[in-house]
Amino acid sequence: PKIEAIAHKFMHPADYANLALYPLQGYTPPQQLAFMWSAKESLFKWYSLGQVDFKEHLQLAGPVMPQPGNSVAMPFEIKKQPFIKLPVTGVFFQNIQLMLAWVAT
Repeated sequence: PKIEAIAHKFMHPADYANLALYPLQGYTPPQQLAFMWSAKESLFKWYSLGQVDFKEHLQLAGPVMPQPGNSVAMPFEIKKQPFIKLPVTGVFFQNIQLMLAWVAT
């Protein structure tokens, strides 16, 4: 899949380490990468100040926890000044192969 070919552009080694420790059960590796991309995209839009590198500044900071209704809770850190910790919620719509992630503050 195409997302695996570009993962090096947005996945930090810490992201891979956290996914290895706490894999998303029931999701393929490309689907897990899609969750990560969607989460980082939502953080990028939330941050809105620009100058954000998806790989260096937006990093998964712990276990991805399954939630009701095919959703997951993902703890992220924005490694800019000021340093920000934010939860991202993601949901996968299996029937249409669509991933949605959002930040609620």
